[in-house]
Amino acid sequence: MKRLALSATVAAVALMGAIPAAQAETEKTTTVVQTRTLPETNQIKFSMFDVNNDGMYSREEVGEKLFYVFDKDGNEVIDNIEWDQETMYTIIPMEKETYRFVDYNDDGYTDLTEYTYEAFYQDSGLIRFDEDEDGLSAKEFINEGFLALDLDDSGTIELDEWEKAYIASLAPLNAEQDIYNQ
Repeated sequence: MKRLALSATVAAVALMGAIPAAQAETEKTTTVVQTRTLPETNQIKFSMFDVNNDGMYSREEVGEKLFYVFDKDGNEVIDNIEWDQETMYTIIPMEKETYRFVDYNDDGYTDLTEYTYEAFYQDSGLIRFDEDEDGLSAKEFINEGFLALDLDDSGTIELDEWEKAYIASLAPLNAEQDIYNQ
């Protein structure tokens, strides 16, 4: 019995000696994903749509902010030229950078460094309004004619006219959602 136990111990030691000790390894990976800036473009940060800073986007807040996005010259009305301009991109250019550092023997020095870069586009929530995906115009967003919105026949669309049309444009979407919620 003692001989069997001794044989098992010797076999275990011999087996351990045959397997090289695993090397220590430290790996650190850092990934950064961010919006890429493109020249000649306006970037829309959806956090700015939260006018009252309550963390939620109400219909009124989104409608009002979009009015000012489409009002390119800042005169607080949308004219017939601004109406047709495709001023807002419905895709967001993004970039992803990944850095990987490996210290194979844990001596404090990096033995391997890798860097990868990826550029891609992410759809914004507004892409569903951009019929031809070449940029969103006020006309495409509201999906109504300019004259239909110009209730006071001033030749421009004021904020109150825009808000009425914006809320009315949501009615079919709300009705469709109600069907799904039943």
